[in-house]
Amino acid sequence: MTNITLFILKHIQFLAYLLNQPLLEHIKSRKQNVRHTMIFIYIPLLLVVSCSNPNQFNWPSINYIIDHKFPGVKNIHIKQLKKLLSTNPNTIIVDVRQPEEFNVSHLKNSINIYKVNSFVRRFPDKNKTYIIYCSVGYRSGNMVFNLKKLGYSNAYNLRGGIFQWVNNGNPVYHNKRLTNIVDPYNRNWGKLLDEKYHP
Repeated sequence: MTNITLFILKHIQFLAYLLNQPLLEHIKSRKQNVRHTMIFIYIPLLLVVSCSNPNQFNWPSINYIIDHKFPGVKNIHIKQLKKLLSTNPNTIIVDVRQPEEFNVSHLKNSINIYKVNSFVRRFPDKNKTYIIYCSVGYRSGNMVFNLKKLGYSNAYNLRGGIFQWVNNGNPVYHNKRLTNIVDPYNRNWGKLLDEKYHP
């Protein structure tokens, strides 16, 4: 078992212990607030720890963090997206990375919007299907989480982001031309991207 896994389990056990202590009945009566504390304090801590140790920075760790940081977010997996695009090539795909990342490469026909208010102005229809992605799914998870609160019921986070998309041999584009380069974001995030796609 990896160190990051042990770290996560120990903190989950500690929090579970706190939630069941008689001395903390006043806290138990506010379990929702405690859960929010777990999500908004401990999960970012786990992200910092995993980022600080590149050897433990892996897909199970990042997916665990994303799932707990952004509960209720709908995911779409790569195979599902490919099937969707084969039947509906006009599906709206939004890249929420920074423009400099998008300019290196992106999914075909994707649109670069990284702010929620910009998304809402561009796409006011809350009933359409939107596929949102970033490098690994964290920033896009955050976008989908916020869109869901605004009533966008068919916004989906691409599981694994553009990194897993290319790691599985799928195409990315630069100026409407195929390319094999993806922005790795930084050294640690880049550990999740196959080296052959690094600049």
